[in-house]
Amino acid sequence: MWVFMRRRLEVLQELWCSDCCDDGPGPAGLDGSAWPAPAVPVVPIAYVPVPQKSVGLAILLTILFGPLGMLYSTVPGALVMLVVSVLLAFATAGISLFLTWPICVIWGAIAAQSYNTGRR
Repeated sequence: MWVFMRRRLEVLQELWCSDCCDDGPGPAGLDGSAWPAPAVPVVPIAYVPVPQKSVGLAILLTILFGPLGMLYSTVPGALVMLVVSVLLAFATAGISLFLTWPICVIWGAIAAQSYNTGRR
Protein backbone atom coordinates (compact mmCIF):
# COMPACT_ATOMS: atom_id res chain seq x y z
CA MET A 1 0.00 0.00 0.00
CA TRP A 2 2.82 2.40 0.81
CA VAL A 3 4.36 1.83 -2.59
CA PHE A 4 1.05 2.77 -4.26
CA MET A 5 0.75 5.94 -2.16
CA ARG A 6 4.35 6.91 -2.88
CA ARG A 7 3.91 6.40 -6.64
CA ARG A 8 0.71 8.46 -6.55
CA LEU A 9 2.56 11.28 -4.78
CA GLU A 10 5.32 11.18 -7.41
CA VAL A 11 2.76 11.41 -10.22
CA LEU A 12 1.11 14.37 -8.55
CA GLN A 13 4.48 16.10 -8.16
CA GLU A 14 5.22 15.53 -11.83
CA LEU A 15 1.89 17.05 -12.81
CA TRP A 16 2.63 20.16 -10.79
CA CYS A 17 5.35 21.88 -12.79
CA SER A 18 7.02 25.23 -12.32
CA ASP A 19 8.00 26.04 -15.89
CA CYS A 20 4.64 25.84 -17.69
CA CYS A 21 3.11 29.01 -16.29
CA ASP A 22 4.41 32.57 -16.03
CA ASP A 23 2.97 33.11 -12.58
CA GLY A 24 4.72 30.20 -10.86
CA PRO A 25 3.90 26.58 -10.41
CA GLY A 26 0.67 25.37 -11.85
CA PRO A 27 -1.02 22.23 -13.10
CA ALA A 28 0.20 20.58 -16.30
CA GLY A 29 -0.87 17.71 -18.52
CA LEU A 30 0.64 14.23 -18.38
CA ASP A 31 2.98 15.06 -21.26
CA GLY A 32 4.29 18.18 -19.47
CA SER A 33 2.32 20.69 -21.53
CA ALA A 34 0.25 23.35 -19.84
CA TRP A 35 -3.46 22.75 -19.54
CA PRO A 36 -5.61 25.00 -21.70
CA ALA A 37 -7.59 27.73 -20.01
CA PRO A 38 -11.07 26.53 -19.03
CA ALA A 39 -13.86 27.66 -21.30
CA VAL A 40 -16.02 30.16 -19.46
CA PRO A 41 -19.44 30.81 -20.94
CA VAL A 42 -20.02 34.43 -21.77
CA VAL A 43 -23.40 35.65 -20.63
CA PRO A 44 -24.63 38.79 -22.36
CA ILE A 45 -25.56 41.61 -20.01
CA ALA A 46 -29.08 42.83 -20.50
CA TYR A 47 -29.36 46.57 -21.03
CA VAL A 48 -32.21 48.00 -19.02
CA PRO A 49 -32.88 51.64 -19.85
CA VAL A 50 -33.34 53.79 -16.77
CA PRO A 51 -36.20 56.25 -17.15
CA GLN A 52 -35.28 59.89 -16.88
CA LYS A 53 -36.85 62.26 -14.38
CA SER A 54 -38.92 65.10 -15.73
CA VAL A 55 -37.60 68.52 -14.74
CA GLY A 56 -41.04 70.04 -15.29
CA LEU A 57 -42.67 67.53 -12.99
CA ALA A 58 -39.97 68.15 -10.37
CA ILE A 59 -40.70 71.89 -10.51
CA LEU A 60 -44.46 71.32 -10.31
CA LEU A 61 -44.20 68.95 -7.35
CA THR A 62 -41.91 71.29 -5.40
CA ILE A 63 -44.17 74.27 -6.11
CA LEU A 64 -47.18 72.34 -4.82
CA PHE A 65 -45.61 70.40 -1.94
CA GLY A 66 -42.31 72.16 -1.16
CA PRO A 67 -39.76 69.87 0.47
CA LEU A 68 -42.05 66.85 0.11
CA GLY A 69 -42.16 67.44 -3.66
CA MET A 70 -38.39 67.16 -3.70
CA LEU A 71 -38.73 63.45 -2.89
CA TYR A 72 -39.27 62.93 -6.64
CA SER A 73 -35.90 64.33 -7.61
CA THR A 74 -33.65 63.92 -4.55
CA VAL A 75 -34.45 62.07 -1.35
CA PRO A 76 -31.47 63.32 0.72
CA GLY A 77 -32.10 66.89 -0.41
CA ALA A 78 -35.77 66.57 0.47
CA LEU A 79 -34.97 65.34 3.96
CA VAL A 80 -32.50 68.19 4.51
CA MET A 81 -34.91 70.84 3.28
CA LEU A 82 -37.78 69.32 5.26
CA VAL A 83 -35.82 69.58 8.51
CA VAL A 84 -34.54 73.08 7.69
CA SER A 85 -37.97 74.31 6.60
CA VAL A 86 -39.73 72.96 9.69
CA LEU A 87 -37.12 74.34 12.10
CA LEU A 88 -37.04 77.76 10.45
CA ALA A 89 -40.83 77.86 10.13
CA PHE A 90 -41.20 77.31 13.88
CA ALA A 91 -38.51 79.86 14.65
CA THR A 92 -39.93 82.56 12.36
CA ALA A 93 -43.65 81.74 12.64
CA GLY A 94 -43.77 80.55 9.02
CA ILE A 95 -42.16 83.62 7.43
CA SER A 96 -39.09 81.59 6.41
CA LEU A 97 -41.22 79.49 4.03
CA PHE A 98 -41.08 82.42 1.60
CA LEU A 99 -37.34 81.76 1.44
CA THR A 100 -37.15 77.97 1.76
CA TRP A 101 -39.96 77.18 -0.73
CA PRO A 102 -38.21 78.76 -3.76
CA ILE A 103 -34.95 77.10 -2.67
CA CYS A 104 -36.77 73.77 -2.77
CA VAL A 105 -38.06 74.48 -6.29
CA ILE A 106 -34.59 75.39 -7.59
CA TRP A 107 -32.90 72.49 -5.82
CA GLY A 108 -35.49 70.00 -7.11
CA ALA A 109 -35.09 71.19 -10.71
CA ILE A 110 -31.28 71.06 -10.53
CA ALA A 111 -31.40 67.59 -8.94
CA ALA A 112 -33.69 66.22 -11.68
CA GLN A 113 -31.47 67.70 -14.40
CA SER A 114 -28.35 66.33 -12.71
CA TYR A 115 -29.95 62.88 -12.48
CA ASN A 116 -30.71 62.94 -16.22
CA THR A 117 -27.21 64.01 -17.27
CA GLY A 118 -25.66 61.32 -15.07
CA ARG A 119 -27.75 58.60 -16.79
CA ARG A 120 -26.69 59.31 -20.38
